[in-house]
Amino acid sequence: METAEKHYENAITLSKMELYEIAIKEFDKAIIADQRYVQAHYGRGYVYYIMKDKLKAMEDFKRVIELDPGYASAYFMRGTILDDFKRYKESIEEYSKAISLNPNNADFYNNRGITFFEIEEYSKAIVDWQKAIQLNPELTNNLNTLITRAETYLFYSLALKPIKAAEKSKADVTALCNLGIQEKRKGNYDLALKYYRDAEQINSLIPNIYYNKAKILAGLGAFRDAIINLLAYYHINIMNTQFDETFLLQNMATNFFKDNVKIGENQILDVDRIEYICDNLPYARFLIIDLNLSYYAGICYLADNHKIRIANNISLDYIKNIQNGLLGKMDQYDNNLRNDEFEKIIYIIGFLFLFINTDLDQFILFDVFETFFSNKLSINLDIENIEDYIIKLLNHSDDNDEVGETPF
Repeated sequence: METAEKHYENAITLSKMELYEIAIKEFDKAIIADQRYVQAHYGRGYVYYIMKDKLKAMEDFKRVIELDPGYASAYFMRGTILDDFKRYKESIEEYSKAISLNPNNADFYNNRGITFFEIEEYSKAIVDWQKAIQLNPELTNNLNTLITRAETYLFYSLALKPIKAAEKSKADVTALCNLGIQEKRKGNYDLALKYYRDAEQINSLIPNIYYNKAKILAGLGAFRDAIINLLAYYHINIMNTQFDETFLLQNMATNFFKDNVKIGENQILDVDRIEYICDNLPYARFLIIDLNLSYYAGICYLADNHKIRIANNISLDYIKNIQNGLLGKMDQYDNNLRNDEFEKIIYIIGFLFLFINTDLDQFILFDVFETFFSNKLSINLDIENIEDYIIKLLNHSDDNDEVGETPF
C-alpha cells in the first residue's frame, strides 16, 4: 500500500506533466492517508488555482494556514486569488502577512506592489518594487518599467488630487441639496435645512446651498437669517463670476430698467444711477442677472420687523402668499396675487439693500462661515437712506430731480 508521501510525489510529477486532473486524485489520496499533510493541501490548492477553480484553492490554502500558521506561501497564494476577485484591501493584508513571515521573498513584494498600483497607491508600489529588485536583480528590467509608470502616475495624481477632491465635494453637496429639495417638497423643512447645513460642512463655497436655505428660512418667517444666506449666495457668486468688459450695461442694465423699473409713467429708479452703481461696483451687475435674488432680498427686508411700514401698500397677505410659494406650498399660493408694480418696488429695495451690504474686502479675508455666520461682516439691516428713498418713490413726487436723487 502506497504511503501519503508516495501519492504526494506522484501528484507533483503529474503536475509538472500538466496532467492536473490525475494529479488532483493523487493529492486526494495523500490527504486521505494523512489529513494533516500540509504540503499535500498546498500542492492541491496550487493545482486547483492553475485549473482556475479558485474557491477550492482558497479552501486548501485556508487549511494549510490552520495546520501551519507560519506557511508564508499560503498567505501569498490567498493574496493572489483575492487580487483576481479585485478584493485588493484583503489581498494586501495577505501579502503583508506573507512578507512578515518571509521578508526575503521578492515575489511577495512584487505582487503587493502590483496591488498597490491597482488601487493608485503609487508611492507604496514603487517602494515594494524597489525592494523586489534588491532581493532579486533579475526583476530589474521588468520592474523598472513599472516603476517609471508608477512615478508618472504619481506625479499626475498629486497634481489632480485637489481637482478630484473638489469634484467629489461638489458631487456630495449636490446630493445633499437634492435631498433638501425633496424634503422641502414633503414639508419637512427642519430636515431640509439639516441637509443644507451638512452640505456647508463639506464645502462652504457652493452658492446654491445658501440660496436654497434662504428660500426656506424666508418662507418660515426667519427673514434676518434668510437675508444673511442671500448675502452669502451673492458674495460667493460675485467672487466666482468673471465679468468681461464686453458685458456692457447698455445691453443689460439700461434695457432692463427702461422696460421694468417704472410704475405707470413714473420711473422709480433713475437708469443713470444704476449705471453709476454698476460702473463703480461691477459686481452689482450680478443683481441684474439674478432677478430673484434681489426680489427675495427685498421681501425679507420689508417683512423683517417694522420695515413693512415703508411700503404700506404691500400687504402682509401679499408677503404671506410669497412665503407659501417659497416653501413649495402650491395649494396655498395664488399667482394671481402677484402685482407687477409691487414686484418692481420690492426688486429695487432688494437691489439697493444687497448693493449697500456688498463688502468684498472683508469677504476675501474670511471663510463664508466666519464672514456671515460669526458676525464678522456687519449686516446693515437699518438703512435709513433706503427707507427715505423708497418713501419718496411711493409718494410719486412730481419733482423729477427729487425722484431721481439717490443717496449715493
